[in-house]
Amino acid sequence: MAISRRFLILGTICLLYSMAAAQSPDSMLANAPKCAIDCLTELLSNKEYAELGQEAMCNSKPFAKAMGVCLMVKCSMRQTMDFIKESSAACGIPPTNNTTSYRVNSTVVFAFALVFFALRIVTKFRLGLTWGIDDTLISLSVAVTIPYYIVLQVMLALGLGLDMWFISDKQIILIFKLFIVIEVLYLTALVLVKAAILCFFLRIFPDHKFRIVVKCTMVFNALIWVGFFIFVFFQIQPFSLFWNGWQQKKGHLILTGFTNFTLPLAGINLVLDIWMLILPMTQLWGMGLKLKKKLGVISMFSVGIFLTIVAAIRVRELVAFLLSQDLTGKYFQSLASARANILTNGTRTISLYLVQRGDFGRRHGRLHAAHSASSETYNIAIQSKEGNRAATKQQKNIRPSIACDYYGGGLAGH
Repeated sequence: MAISRRFLILGTICLLYSMAAAQSPDSMLANAPKCAIDCLTELLSNKEYAELGQEAMCNSKPFAKAMGVCLMVKCSMRQTMDFIKESSAACGIPPTNNTTSYRVNSTVVFAFALVFFALRIVTKFRLGLTWGIDDTLISLSVAVTIPYYIVLQVMLALGLGLDMWFISDKQIILIFKLFIVIEVLYLTALVLVKAAILCFFLRIFPDHKFRIVVKCTMVFNALIWVGFFIFVFFQIQPFSLFWNGWQQKKGHLILTGFTNFTLPLAGINLVLDIWMLILPMTQLWGMGLKLKKKLGVISMFSVGIFLTIVAAIRVRELVAFLLSQDLTGKYFQSLASARANILTNGTRTISLYLVQRGDFGRRHGRLHAAHSASSETYNIAIQSKEGNRAATKQQKNIRPSIACDYYGGGLAGH
C-alpha cells in the first residue's frame, strides 16, 4: 500500500524536531523503527537535503518522495506506520479522530430512516391501503439496514474514523473483513429500495410501454447486485488478500480493484437514480390536470432528487476514499446513501400521515383510498374547495383504486 505524500512529509519532521531542539538523533529517534532511522541517515548524507532548514525540508516534495521509497523498501507496513505515528507526535500534529461524529451521524440518519418507514406502515394500515410488493421490498431493505448499522458501530469501536497507524494489526484486519460484510449489506439495501420504487411505479402507472421500460430497469438494477458479487469473489485472488494484503504491501491491488469497479458502480447508480427520477415524470405530465395541480403531483415525486444528490456526493467521497491511504479515516463518507434511500422512499407516504392528523389535514388536503376487488380501475378525482368540479381519469390494469381529494391548493399523495 503506497504512503500518501502528506504523511511522507510528516516522516521528515521527526528529524527536524531533533535539529530544532538540539537533541541527539539517538535520543530523539529512540522509539523509531531501525529501518526508518537508516532511511533518515541515508537521506541526510545527501547534500541536497542536509542543508535544508526545517520549513524548507517539511515542504520538500523530493525529500518526501525519497523517504517514501526508502520506507517501502526497508520497512514493513507496521514499521512504516509506527514511524508516521512517532513523526506526527514529534511535530505536534494531532491525530485524526472522527469516530464520535461518525457514530452520531450514522445513528441520526438511521433513526430518521426508521421513523419514516414506521410512518409509511402506519399510513398503510390507518388508511386501509393495499399492501404491495413495493411495501415488502422496502421492509426487507429496512431489515437489511439494521445489521448494516450494527456492523458499522462495531467497525467504529474497532477504530474506524482513526488514523490507521493508531490501530493494531488485528483491528485493521477485522475492519477490512467487516468492510466486505457492510458493502454487501449496503448494496443489497440499495438494490431493494430501488426495486421497491420501481414496483410502486408498476402499481400506479398502467401504460404498457412504460411498464416494459420499468421492468427492464428492474432487471438492470438486479444485475448491478449480481455484478458486485462476481467482482468481489473472483477479481481479488486469493480472497484473503482483501484483509491482509496491506501487510504484504499488496494493498495497491485492492485499491486498483475498487477503482476499476466501485467508481463505475457508483456512477451507474447515479445515472440510475436520475433515470428513475425521469420515469414517473413522463407519465405525470400527461395527466388531465391543470398546470398548478400537475406541478404539485410532480413535486411530490421529485423527492427522488435528494437520492440523486446523495449519489453524487457518494461518487465524490469514493474518489477521496480511493485516493487516500488512510483508509480507516476516510471510509465512512463512502457509505452515505443506504439509509438516505430508505428515508426518502418513506417521504412518499409522509404527506398521507400528515393529512390524516390535525390542522394540516383540515387546511391543506385529505386523501382516502379504496380497494376494489372486482375492478381493476385506477381513479384520480380532484375536487375544488369552492365547488364540486371534478376531473376524473380512469385507467385500467391497475389493482388499487385511489381517490385523492384536493382542497385549497393542498395536495397529498402516496
